[in-house]
Amino acid sequence: MNKIYWPVKYLLLLCLVVFFCGACKKSDPVKPDPDPKPVKKPTVDEVTTSVNTALAGKDTLSQFALDFKSAGLTQTEVENGITVFAPSNKAYTLKTTGRKKITAVTDVYLPDSSVVRDYIVSGKIDIAKITNGTSLTAISGKKLILTKVNDKWYVNGIFLNITVLSTGDNTVVFSLAGLFNTSTLPHITGVSSTKIFPGWLLTIYGGNLGAAVNKNVVKIDNITATIHTANADSIEITVPHGVTAGALTVTTQGRTVTMEQTLTVQKAHVTTVAGTGGGPVQGISIDAADNIYWTDNFYNGNVPAARLVKYSAGQISYYKPVFPNPNGDGTNIAVLNTKTLLWAIGLNSQNQVYFATESSSAEGYSGIFRSATATPTTAEWWAGTGTNYTATTRADLKVYTSVIKFDKQDNLYLLNSGGNLQKITPAGNVSIVIGNAEFLSADPNVQRVSSYGIALSGSKTYVSDATNGRIWIKDNNGLKVLAGNNTHVAKDGVGTAAQFGAPFGITLDNKGNLYVCDNDYGTSNFIIRMINPRGEVTTIAGGAGGGADVDGIGTAAGFNGVNTIAIDSKGALYVGTDAGTIRKITFQ
Repeated sequence: MNKIYWPVKYLLLLCLVVFFCGACKKSDPVKPDPDPKPVKKPTVDEVTTSVNTALAGKDTLSQFALDFKSAGLTQTEVENGITVFAPSNKAYTLKTTGRKKITAVTDVYLPDSSVVRDYIVSGKIDIAKITNGTSLTAISGKKLILTKVNDKWYVNGIFLNITVLSTGDNTVVFSLAGLFNTSTLPHITGVSSTKIFPGWLLTIYGGNLGAAVNKNVVKIDNITATIHTANADSIEITVPHGVTAGALTVTTQGRTVTMEQTLTVQKAHVTTVAGTGGGPVQGISIDAADNIYWTDNFYNGNVPAARLVKYSAGQISYYKPVFPNPNGDGTNIAVLNTKTLLWAIGLNSQNQVYFATESSSAEGYSGIFRSATATPTTAEWWAGTGTNYTATTRADLKVYTSVIKFDKQDNLYLLNSGGNLQKITPAGNVSIVIGNAEFLSADPNVQRVSSYGIALSGSKTYVSDATNGRIWIKDNNGLKVLAGNNTHVAKDGVGTAAQFGAPFGITLDNKGNLYVCDNDYGTSNFIIRMINPRGEVTTIAGGAGGGADVDGIGTAAGFNGVNTIAIDSKGALYVGTDAGTIRKITFQ
């Protein structure tokens, strides 16, 4: 027994040692599976079921689920992912229950197997990464435009609920408030802006519209609009006066189509922002942070005491800038004294404050002064110390002006004595942009131009002309009268058929509309006018109160003289008056 036991014992011990060594050996790397299982791809049936489940579970969308299965999705389409914009049941139930194509007044085709594909886009859309105006293409080839108005999204003018209904099986599902018009009949897909104001231009987008101006009739609230251009895809109009509710229709080819979304008709609300208790405000400017600066020709008793004013975060600050130690004796000298009249004010891109003064006395100062900061406590005499009104350098230039304006390159424009519009570059070079002789040549009926307003937009330069009751424009095609004639009585109209009393300050908005301070002194009618890019002149505010400041809406508001105007980053207008007040106009 012992002879057999010990050999077995040693053999078992040897096996244990071998096993232990094998266990301590470094593991071999994992080898790839020579026959990996393919990644499971969603099938057409799975995607269709997923979408139908998401839609059928919503009582307001369940009708679209019945048609979605007829979309005819391919395997490639579902593998790439899809985004579905599902129309609401209301869009169906307003039509026939059979969901057939109809050609009634509304001209809306209800979904069939081809139209359903208009509501499906390839790829999973993340609405958080979409920008306003993004163009998508449905798998049917139809173009879908996503637009955002305030915090609401629209697809081809139809309200989009951006709540994601489903993200399963490679799909994203949103809901729409209505149906796309996919017929070959005339239809409207959207507008350039859902907020409108009488006199503004508006572009209507759609399909199969009249290909010429005379092939369309556009109405808002049943008031016929002036059409400027038209083709099958878009129509440009001027928003007519008298609109209130914002219902837009286009009639063409014997059919009338109605835009599903009602436009918001805005009004011009006039309020008083600040009353300095001083004298006339002749110049106003607004910086990028919407701080407002103006010139106040304040009187202390009967003694002129002009000052600069800054309005920031509801607080008013007054400034009387000085020349710091000009004689080297430690004494500062006031720039604005009792002989000095304040006119224009402007800010360059560095928020340096420039202001223009006039004086009929040698004891006052005339020219353009600069404060190196946005807090104008000190200033330097920047231009006007020379003796020549047409000098080619700033150092030699004599200045007597009522208006200054900066462009985006920090070139300063002014209408100098003699009626020449000049430009001073940051380097100090002076050139004539529009000479007085050019004004006279463009219209031999004018006298020498006097201006209190300059506006700049790219290659376009606008100049108000109080003496001749005109607004001038110079662009790549030369100089011409944009609007007005020499009548000096305010009257709305187009181009030279319109009339101004005495146009003073002007400013441009981002739509290309020019706003004008207009003073009809004969009737004490002080109003704010607007000229759209088509040269149509509209009175937007003022005329009430017999020359007094009156808060109100549109022509129910009143102004005590209107001298200067500026616009902030939100599109609000600010007007400086003879009463020393700053009036604000908002469109809402």
